[in-house]
Amino acid sequence: MTEYILIFDSGSGGKFVLSELKKVMPHENYILFCDKFNCPYGNKSFSKLKSLVIKTLEKLLKSYKIKLIVIACNTISSLFKKELLEHFSSRKILFVEPKLSKKILENPTLLLATTNTIKHNKKIQKYKGIYNLFLQGFGTLAVKIDNCQGDKSDIKKILKRQLSKFKNCKIKNIVLGCTHYNYIKGEIKNVLGKDIVFYENSSTIAKKAMKTLQNMNKIEEKSSKSETIFLDKI
Repeated sequence: MTEYILIFDSGSGGKFVLSELKKVMPHENYILFCDKFNCPYGNKSFSKLKSLVIKTLEKLLKSYKIKLIVIACNTISSLFKKELLEHFSSRKILFVEPKLSKKILENPTLLLATTNTIKHNKKIQKYKGIYNLFLQGFGTLAVKIDNCQGDKSDIKKILKRQLSKFKNCKIKNIVLGCTHYNYIKGEIKNVLGKDIVFYENSSTIAKKAMKTLQNMNKIEEKSSKSETIFLDKI
């Protein structure tokens, strides 16, 4: 029976994480679950979102043989990482989270994320108010990215309205706390400057996933045919 790596996200951000995983593990079989029907996750209540995610994961685990779960949603990782690890204690789960460190915060840094991620992520709460960290939360920006179909005019308006206030903050780094935002780096630079350096955790998680599977002796070194299944409901 085919074994899969499951990437779980609320929308198109999961595609970016999938691409990073394929760079280091091209022979693996993947399932990308993008929950577009319940997107956005960033403004849902804790209890509603937790119940939704657990029930969906349980259905996916019953339907497919999954050897590793990658949570590509920063909101999920920030709200109930501990609860998922406890509920699925027999499973290997990795979490994409905002890439923050003292080294990055040596220069003025702006973190962009959903409102839930900013409110509940422990690392953000640890660093805010101490280092050169500025925060900007968004509610439905992820949905607009998913639905823009190449027309980013509304997205540009939102970014100009929300980010212009940081122009005089001498921002050097931007931490992308939502995987969806990887698709609007150019639009962000148009507001805050071309020399901005972006930090995002997907490539780190991809390398960690490879090491995890190597330690489990479950990595596919060669494959005559690798498979990727795309799902938006189950």
